[in-house]
This record gives sequence, structure tokens and C-alpha cells, in this order.
Amino acid sequence: MNYSIYKLSFHTGLHLGNGKLSDGGTVIHADTMFSALCLETLKTGGSEMLDRLVNLVEEDRFRISDSMPYITDDLYLPKPMIPIKSSNEGDSVEKKAYKKLKYVPVDRFDSYLEGKLDVQEANDFFSDKFGEYEVRTMVNLEDEEDAMPYSVGIFQFGKDAGLYFILGFRDEEDRYFVGELMESLSYTGVGGKRSSGLGKFTLKVGKLPQILEQGLTQREEGQNFMALSICLPEEDRMEEILRGARYAVVKRSGFISSTDYADSYRKKRDLIVFSSGSCFSGRFEGVLSDVSDGGRHPVYSYGKSLLMRIN
Repeated sequence: MNYSIYKLSFHTGLHLGNGKLSDGGTVIHADTMFSALCLETLKTGGSEMLDRLVNLVEEDRFRISDSMPYITDDLYLPKPMIPIKSSNEGDSVEKKAYKKLKYVPVDRFDSYLEGKLDVQEANDFFSDKFGEYEVRTMVNLEDEEDAMPYSVGIFQFGKDAGLYFILGFRDEEDRYFVGELMESLSYTGVGGKRSSGLGKFTLKVGKLPQILEQGLTQREEGQNFMALSICLPEEDRMEEILRGARYAVVKRSGFISSTDYADSYRKKRDLIVFSSGSCFSGRFEGVLSDVSDGGRHPVYSYGKSLLMRIN
């Protein structure tokens, strides 16, 4: 599989809720982006185009990561869920810095694994440059009589900062097809409150750094493979995958956006999946799940893996 980087440079704020409108986040999970791409296919090409996108996933011709941060030319990876031995192990300040650290610069990833990264400096730089969260008051102007203000959590990215995805393709035709969908999505926007102008971005495609390409393409078994997306292994491999793994799980739920699915808003079936940063002793493919619950058509939840060998 061939991989490219898709950088999203936001020219508006981004709302990613965690259950409340006033909540905010900065991670667009792979299943969220896949759902957005599915809706974009329906808007631009109908069910035939949607079937093509779903087939790409089911035939292992397309993979996507969770979103990860970038600042200027520096890309970041999730902190791997493995123990790190540093030279100042007993230092309480450093312990707090390690706990606070969420992302590791790609060009210093090996230094981090060796316990040589200055995590306090890395935290300070990231906090200063990546952006900041704010709560904005909005009013629903469609209902003038009962227009009540409400609070929305919004992340504003710093100058030259944004999010990137790793996309994997089998061939150029597939890359062009998904790339066109991503470009179309840049005008639609991602996340919540898009009708209020949030989530709009400019798309830029780039090459994968060597350390990422090597980690994604090396097939031989290693000690640890880190997930770069939320993922769900095949059921018959779950026991094997859990052996020796260091992981966190997250519940994926929410409402179905399709207006054709049912006459009223319906919830998806909940899924428990592994978080990005989880580490496993071997590779697995993952699954694409149907999380519909009695509606008129399937609702797909992306759980395919994108695993990077880290040692």
C-alpha cells in the first residue's frame, strides 16, 4: 500500500463535541472522517459512489488514520502506550510532563522511545503553538421568538498549525477518487456546527516522512505496533491481539446523519474500539462494522487498523 499525508489547514474554528455542545476536542477519529466521506459521496454521486468507497475499504484498498497535529513542517504522532525509561526517572516534574504529553514530534520519535526527549520543552512548545480552546456564545436565528443563546466549544488553531491524516491506497485511481472527496469535504467542513461556518479547511497533500513510511510498510513481526487510528480487530483474533497489548478503549456512539435512514433521528449501535496510541505485538486488519439498528440502509463504522511498527 502507498501512503500520503493530507494536511487540513483550518480557516475557521473547529467544533468536535464530546457529548455536550460546550465540549471541545481536536481529534477527528478515522470513523468520523470515513462517515463524513460517506455523506460526501451521497451528496456528489449518490449510492453508486458510496458503494465504491465502501468496497475500497472492504477490499483493503484504502486506509485512513485518526487526525494528528502538525505545527509548520513538524508532524506529531500519538504517544505510544508503552513504558519509557528516562534518565531522570525519579524526577516528579518529569513524571508530570510525561503524563501531560499527548503527542510526540515525528522527527524526535526515536529519541522519545529512548527516553532522551525533553518532554517539558516539547509540552511547552506544543501548548504555545498548536492553538487554544474557547467557548463561544451563539444564538439560533431561525426561531426569532424563542432565540435562546447557547454555548459551543471551539478550537482555534495557531498560525501554521492544523491536523493531518495518513491515507493509504493500492493504486493511483483510488487515491484520486478519495482525494477528490477530501477536496469536496474541505468546502462542506468537518465536525459540528458546520452551518455556522465552522470546520472549513484548505487541503494540502504531502509525502510521508521516512520514519513513518518504514514503520507502516515493514511487515516483519516486532515487539510493538502502534495504532494510528481507532480500530477494532476481527472477533476471532481478539484473544490473540490482546495478548501482551497495552491499550485504551473508547466508546463510539452517536446519531445517524442520513435523512433516508428513518423518519426520525436514530442512534447508532455503540461500539467499543481501541484508541490510537494502543500498542500490539502483531498486525491485524480490523473490520468495517454495520452499526445500523432497524433503519432503511446500512450505517458503516470504520474500524480498520493503521499500525506503525515502533520497535
